Amino acid sequence: MKDSIRIGFDAKRLFHNQTGLGNYSRTLVRNLRTYLPNNPIYLFTPSIVDQDYTTEFLDSSKYIIVTPADQKNKAYWRSMGITSDLQEHQIDIFHGLSNELPFKRAEGTRYVATIHDLIFKEYPSHYKFIDRIIYDRKTKNIIRNADHIIAISNATLLDINRYYNSSPDSVSVIYQSCEYQEVERTQKIPKSLLYVSSITKRKNLLTLLKAIKKVGNDSEIHLHVVGSGGKYASKCKTYSQSELGDRAIFHGNADYSVLNSLFATSQVLVYPSIKEGFGIPIIEAMQSGMQVITTRTSSMIEAGGDVAYYVDDAYDDAAWANMIQKVSNLPLPSVDSYTQHLSTFQGEVVTSQLVTLYEELLS
Repeated sequence: MKDSIRIGFDAKRLFHNQTGLGNYSRTLVRNLRTYLPNNPIYLFTPSIVDQDYTTEFLDSSKYIIVTPADQKNKAYWRSMGITSDLQEHQIDIFHGLSNELPFKRAEGTRYVATIHDLIFKEYPSHYKFIDRIIYDRKTKNIIRNADHIIAISNATLLDINRYYNSSPDSVSVIYQSCEYQEVERTQKIPKSLLYVSSITKRKNLLTLLKAIKKVGNDSEIHLHVVGSGGKYASKCKTYSQSELGDRAIFHGNADYSVLNSLFATSQVLVYPSIKEGFGIPIIEAMQSGMQVITTRTSSMIEAGGDVAYYVDDAYDDAAWANMIQKVSNLPLPSVDSYTQHLSTFQGEVVTSQLVTLYEELLS
């Protein structure tokens, strides 16, 4: 085993996505930097974005950033041309963090890929035809070229085996982690609900809005919506304006200060999605001392464990209304009630699993 591992990451999403895949990438890389402070970490990205959420990764004393020499062919570089850069920098492990790997092997480099979900296979009508073709091609390339695949949940692992008949030995589950943020629990506003996600048909916000209407005369129950979308989002806003008035507030893609404030002050996270690769807002909410209501399906039962509250049928607005009334009248969970469950997702735990995987691939 080498004393020092040269680890490279596909860092496009790290720099370019503020949420979702970007958060996953930044948290994983940041944790690894803390866990392996003396190892060189290379960030391969088509271009650099300097924002509040990326500033720390521009520190040249901690990270080595590699961009394509030819800025006119960024897409080609990420899928093919990057191979020569991996060889030039003698990268031992290259980790594709967002469902993607180069189509060409780099000699001497072991390939690892994270697959977040295969929702496009189970719900193809929710995706454009061309997007399904691209996602399928990229996934097949991972199955063919990866030395090891990381699934972010057991639900995703099952889908990989189901749709691509992968070798059980080539795929393992390493959960996501997110940073714990200490919050003042007395800030919680009673009966305040929070929805954090993109606003698409699969995320099922409209059912939630209908449930709030069914709650009836309890005007104290109100919902904050963080996220954006297209036609479906417009449909949700139209319904909300006509049926709920000021009981639902749409914040769009809120910045970190607004989002952190909402996590600190909201009592209940409501997460009605019908399918997720993981469901990181569930963990974030628990770390913020919130109750959680979600659907009993997919990976949500892994993220929520036995400390979340579940609705069996994601589209049953009456069941959602009943659960919202029940949970919004419960006292806040105790400080220790989530401790054991959240320990599974601690940065130190998942990073140790990741490092062990890297070492095994190079042993």
